[in-house]
Amino acid sequence: MPARFAAAILIALGFWSTVEVFARPLARLDTSAARLAQPVRTGMAMIANHGSKPLWVLQVTPVDATSWGGDRLGSGSLAPGARGLLRLGATGQCRFDLRATFANGREVTRFDLDLCQNPDIALSDSDTDTPLPEARAGVTLFRAVNRTGAPVVALHVSPADGPEQGDVLGAWVMGEEMHYTGRAPSGPSCFFDLKSVFSVRGPEAATMSGQNLCETREIALSRGDVMGGLRR
Repeated sequence: MPARFAAAILIALGFWSTVEVFARPLARLDTSAARLAQPVRTGMAMIANHGSKPLWVLQVTPVDATSWGGDRLGSGSLAPGARGLLRLGATGQCRFDLRATFANGREVTRFDLDLCQNPDIALSDSDTDTPLPEARAGVTLFRAVNRTGAPVVALHVSPADGPEQGDVLGAWVMGEEMHYTGRAPSGPSCFFDLKSVFSVRGPEAATMSGQNLCETREIALSRGDVMGGLRR
């Protein structure tokens, strides 16, 4: 099992109160002193970790994108107090949404950032209660809160009338009372199935079927939902 995934499970289970992070090389963020000393160029953003824990996941996507896309840190991390230069591409896009998770499992979101006007982003694990923005055309934004009493190691958000989609959590594990902020395409139907997986050793899962994410944007995964839906 990858070290990062194993660490996330221990955090979610509460085995670590003080998190010691495995040493991992930085990826995709330019942290060289020479580059950080220069002004931020067009098509780039400066990410600063003002939190008490390392930053493990960073996803930055245009506001009209229907998925978060890949982790901009790759297999790397950003230590407390560190900064990194993020390349956004030469598309001319200015407005972005951001999702990040820290090594203690806390998720931070920022919406509708104008990175052309203000390319400096400071993230802290003490500021995690950003409300969801207003509904957008073509994009469904929702939040799932884990109130099951067990860590969720994978979450599948799939159209109710379509095939099951892949896991949206990646290496991150959603512990008790932690939340995941998701995005999905909104089409003729806003109904989705949310499948939570609770074990990496077997197919223990519960599915909340036919959830209207356009009307109910805050989804609470409760213990009743889990125990009633376990499948082995």
